[in-house]
Amino acid sequence: MDTGRNFVFCIIVDNILKEGGIRKYFIVLASILIMLCLGGIYAFSEYIPSLMLQYKLSALETQIIFGFMVASFAISFVIAGRLQKKIGPRISAIISSILFSGGYLLASISGGNLLILVMGMSIMSRSGIGFGYICSLTTPVKWFPKKEGLITGLSVAGFGGGAILLSQLVKEFTSVGVPLNRIFLIIGISYGIIILIAAFIIKIPEHSERVNTVNKYLVC
Repeated sequence: MDTGRNFVFCIIVDNILKEGGIRKYFIVLASILIMLCLGGIYAFSEYIPSLMLQYKLSALETQIIFGFMVASFAISFVIAGRLQKKIGPRISAIISSILFSGGYLLASISGGNLLILVMGMSIMSRSGIGFGYICSLTTPVKWFPKKEGLITGLSVAGFGGGAILLSQLVKEFTSVGVPLNRIFLIIGISYGIIILIAAFIIKIPEHSERVNTVNKYLVC
C-alpha cells in the first residue's frame, strides 16, 4: 500500500514540476533573487566614506573604481548576451556567481591597493553582474511570453531593490564598526552562495531548447 502511495506521490510531484507547472514560478523567483543580489552596483556610494577613511583613497581614486565598474558592466553585458545563446542561462548564472563572489573576495584582501580594488570590485564583480543580469532578465520572460511586461518589470524591480538592500546592509555594518574588508568578505560569500543556488533553478523551457536546436541546424 505504501509503495502505491509513494508512486502516486511521485507522479503528482513530477506533474507539478514539469514545464507549465509550478516550476516556472520558482524560476521567476530565482531570477528576481539573483537581481536582488546584483543590484548592489548602485550602492557603491555607501562604500566611499570607508574607502577614503580606512583605505586612505582620494575622491578621484574612488571615482576611478566606479568608472571601471560602469564600463565593465556594459562590456560584460554585451559579451554575456552573445555567450548565453551557446551556454544557456544556468551556466551564465554560475559564471556570474563565481565572478561576483571572487571580485568581492579579492577586494577584501586588497588592503586598499587601488589596482586590486579595480580588478576585484570593478572588473570581476561587475562582469559577474553583467552575466547574471542578462540571464535573469531574459529567462523568466520565456516562461511567461504573454506577460512579458510584468515579468520584465519584476526582474528590473528586483535589480533596483538590490541597491536599497545592499545600501542598508552596508550602513548597518558600518554603524557597528565592521571594517570594510570584512564587509566585502561577507557580501562576497553570502551573495555568491545565493546566486549559485538560484543558478541551479533557472532554465529555459524545453520547447525553446528544441527550437534553438532546430535553428542551429537550419543555419548550418
